[in-house]
Amino acid sequence: MAKPLTRRQFLQRIGALAALTWPALTRADTKASKASVHYRNHPLDHKMCSMCRYFLAPVGNSNGMMMRGLTPKGTMGVGHCQKVRGVIDPMGYCVLFTPRQRVPRYR
Repeated sequence: MAKPLTRRQFLQRIGALAALTWPALTRADTKASKASVHYRNHPLDHKMCSMCRYFLAPVGNSNGMMMRGLTPKGTMGVGHCQKVRGVIDPMGYCVLFTPRQRVPRYR
């Protein structure tokens, strides 16, 4: 007959199990699919990914702004989003659009 577990042994085993499974739970992909957020490759009115707070521009890009206007679509490159999976077109749009906060300029 098996010896019953003591309270200490039980808690140690539960702790070890939690330590092994916790990293797997935290690595889960929490980003939404493009279909679920109704992503499209063109803007809605003046709302576009390059102006969204969740958009991550490619390295070396000036967030799509160049000499007081938008650069042509072909020169902007693609970026990524903190909320949506996959590559994101700076001229795209989805329902998660949240405008960036503007920083006041002092002169």
